[in-house]
Amino acid sequence: MEDGNDDDKKQLLFHALKQYAFARKNNFLNVNLANDLLTEAKKLENNGKLKDAGMNKGTYLYQVKPNQRGDKMLWVTSLSDKEVADCFKSYLKEMKKLRKQLNSNLPNLCLDGKISIQLAYYPGGGSRYVRHIDAFKPTKDQQASSSSATANGQTRKITAIVYLNPDWKEEDYGGDLRAYITKGIDLSNISSSSFQKDEKNNEYYIDTSPIFNRMLIFYSDEIEHEVLPCNSNRFALTCWFYTKNENYYQTNEKIPTMIKETNHVLIGKRFPKLLTTKMMDNNVNNNNDNNNNNNNNNIEKEEELIQTSGFMMLRPGDLKDEKIALTYDIPSLPLLVDDKMVDNRKKTIFVSIPSYRDPECQYTIQNLFQTATFPDRIFIGVCMQYDRIADENCFVLPPQRPNQVRMMHIDHRDAKGPSYARFMVEKLYNNEDYILQIDSHMRLRPNWDTFLIEKLNQCPSSKPIITAYPLGYTLPNNIPLNESTRGTLLCASHFDKDNVLRIKGKRFRAKDNIDENEIVPSLFWASGFSFTNSKVYEEVPYDPLPHLFFGEESIMCARLWTSGYDFFATKEAVAYHLWSRSNRPVFQQHTNEEKEKQKAQSRKIVMDLLCNNNNNTSYKYNLGNVRTLNEFQDHIGVSFNDLMIKDFAKYGGQSKIIFNDDIANGNTNNTNVTTAKKDTNLDSLINNVMLLMKKRGDVV
Repeated sequence: MEDGNDDDKKQLLFHALKQYAFARKNNFLNVNLANDLLTEAKKLENNGKLKDAGMNKGTYLYQVKPNQRGDKMLWVTSLSDKEVADCFKSYLKEMKKLRKQLNSNLPNLCLDGKISIQLAYYPGGGSRYVRHIDAFKPTKDQQASSSSATANGQTRKITAIVYLNPDWKEEDYGGDLRAYITKGIDLSNISSSSFQKDEKNNEYYIDTSPIFNRMLIFYSDEIEHEVLPCNSNRFALTCWFYTKNENYYQTNEKIPTMIKETNHVLIGKRFPKLLTTKMMDNNVNNNNDNNNNNNNNNIEKEEELIQTSGFMMLRPGDLKDEKIALTYDIPSLPLLVDDKMVDNRKKTIFVSIPSYRDPECQYTIQNLFQTATFPDRIFIGVCMQYDRIADENCFVLPPQRPNQVRMMHIDHRDAKGPSYARFMVEKLYNNEDYILQIDSHMRLRPNWDTFLIEKLNQCPSSKPIITAYPLGYTLPNNIPLNESTRGTLLCASHFDKDNVLRIKGKRFRAKDNIDENEIVPSLFWASGFSFTNSKVYEEVPYDPLPHLFFGEESIMCARLWTSGYDFFATKEAVAYHLWSRSNRPVFQQHTNEEKEKQKAQSRKIVMDLLCNNNNNTSYKYNLGNVRTLNEFQDHIGVSFNDLMIKDFAKYGGQSKIIFNDDIANGNTNNTNVTTAKKDTNLDSLINNVMLLMKKRGDVV
């Protein structure tokens, strides 16, 4: 466990273990240690130290049944200190480190002091181990028995297996471990091709080949598994971590928490961008004469002290990958732990949020950290426009990760609309790798950060943007349960009375009709949900356009596309939007003659650019020069001069059979976006024709 990205890989490992109760990692041990373990394992087998393994089903009646379990085994932790080779002692130290990390990242495991290690050897010839589980719920009699494996309230909780088989030929040798994924897990979110479905028994499983230095880790009391017939010599070193069972905690003590009440010393934690001081424990016993396995005092102890500027309390959820409990029930987005995810672990995300007197903004910020796979990489910029006397309800929650939230304070009377606010938020950007632009009233699905990075990398474009109109939620956190995970695609709707193109979102059909992993090209762009590389701030900075509301998306869509950007949607919903505005004021309520004049000027800038009437080539926020305006209009099927929309644009350039009938409308007052069905095709056609006739002077 000494490679350069090991900490990141272990974080991914722990996250996968939490989500699926099963995870695996290649190159787990230092390669020299793995080789030494293999050499010692072969030596023990050649010397006849391994005995035929037996079975029981929780009855503690040990029986040898070679047709059901064909391996030989040795309890390494039952050997005397003199009998244990140095490589096994080193391995035990690694397992203790792993246990500490498991307790730190998954504190509810409450892993106790007991560790047991078993060396297993399958001699080939079709030897196997039938389906079984590593831990059983003990009976009352077994709990009381001193000979029980669960005596003193201890039971197996985590199984960790390291394989020691170099040059393993997966197709020829067999010997895979087949793990059956717990039915309590949301199987619809499993995206890895490694998972397979047993249609007959309606369950998922994953096969893992026992290649050299690969580790498998899973919940001992949840994952049933078997060793498939093995055709070659196969070594495995299994470690079990124990915990106190539930009855023990109910009668003896509280489950421990990783956040100490004093918040004074937090071992192994780092508060983002705060000063930390590393100190060595002066009480370390450096006497190495005693080489007893149970003596851990000869290991150097290093503590990391957290220092803050100002008097503040570190709350649960404020450090590293800690999270507070989610307040609504929604399936997590698919999480695939692989090398690409490891590479992307250190990528940071800047979240841009404009907020006008919105009490939901604080909960949106909280939710972004709650649902991120790695909340320590999320940095949020907020342009907060509010009344410092009347808007106390916008600041009910305590600050969420204050060193990861940057806020610009603007008096609500000076607000100039969303374009201006997004322009101001850009000033809070600090060289993060990705940009997520959202509104101040949003909810996210768990794993949104990892999912968006993965999907953005899959887009067939050098400058991709993932964008959509999110489905709706209602206060406080009510997510519509009917197909709540289906995404939407942006489609042209109609031109309004001001000749502004209006967009709506059509929801994709149910899962059995589409490929879940497919990235769908999108013709249009949405300001309230946009994820892309941070280079966009340099190449296409936001035009402030004071007091403009409708028209913001059309001009940014044109500027982005003509600058070489392409738009995509995911068939999985990532976010949810509060479409009702009944809980908050809006900036248009405080208008006057001067503001209306500025809004008209902003709208004229937009229409001149879209209709190719802008002769000012030096305008800072002009169209791009990678593609032309005519190419843009042909691409999206819309003519801004003629106010015409082609049929394919009304379905986002896709076949209409991939959509449901329900429609999501952007920039509306609908309380439930999934049921809004305004503006039929006939109404839109009539409206567009009348606007065109009026423009040409055919009607008054």
